[in-house]
Amino acid sequence: MGAGIPSDLPFEDLCLAAHDRQRETGNAQILVLFDQGMSLSVRHLFQQDRAGQTDRAEESGKTGDTGRGLVAGRARLTVKGIDPDAERQPLWGELLDGGEPVFVTLVEVCSLGKLAHPGLLYAMATGCDQIWIQAAQNPADRRLQLQELAMVEALGGAGRFVLFSHVDELREAAVQPPTASLQILPGITQDSSRWEIVRNCAQALLPVGTTRVRLPDWSPYGRVTLTRESCDCCQACHWICPTGAISFAANGRGFDFTESKCIQCGLCVSACPQRALRLSPCMTLRLPTTQ
Repeated sequence: MGAGIPSDLPFEDLCLAAHDRQRETGNAQILVLFDQGMSLSVRHLFQQDRAGQTDRAEESGKTGDTGRGLVAGRARLTVKGIDPDAERQPLWGELLDGGEPVFVTLVEVCSLGKLAHPGLLYAMATGCDQIWIQAAQNPADRRLQLQELAMVEALGGAGRFVLFSHVDELREAAVQPPTASLQILPGITQDSSRWEIVRNCAQALLPVGTTRVRLPDWSPYGRVTLTRESCDCCQACHWICPTGAISFAANGRGFDFTESKCIQCGLCVSACPQRALRLSPCMTLRLPTTQ
């Protein structure tokens, strides 16, 4: 990890490198994530395509040609700088679609089920125009993966990722590669909480002016609203809240809620004897401006 960035962002260095390349070249960036079971197939696909391009170039007498264009209706894939002894290291390559090259970073991950939405959103907000993600085969991991991707969709990543189950689907995805869409680096520091990381990335990805995003029911982010006429200020919600998101004024009458601390665990709702509290899975991106 680079200095000053939280550990919730496992691809921080790769994302920042993609951001720099995008600025320098104006070319789109793709991040491909796969597990060890597909590693050899992915490497073989790219190495084979590289060898195939060399053969075609020699046959045509154009050994210096990069091989731009489509082959059998599919974009050509090439790789640069492969170290065959560097297992589990990123591979750097280009996908050539007949126009400007698209830069591809291939990364083997330990567990597809542990690819969490903060890291994926950060990659998209920083410089990865699209992420190609291998679908988890284990049912439990697949459920977790789909939940995380649903969060990514809701928070600005809709249309920015491709879920694939077979290596040939990488070729199909390459037929219509993304165009570059330079992002502004989200303001994240070493002290940023997970909520702040996700909120800042969503601000960069969602349309300007978006103030609040509705999230899936299982989301760990949201609001707690109080029906004041039902509340008798017993403060049971305050005492049971594990994160300190709920507090009361010194006189015991003023209910205060801090959204950035709430994990939507529901303990406050369960503890309230008056049923005066309600959970709302969402994220506030910007406070509405007052006139």
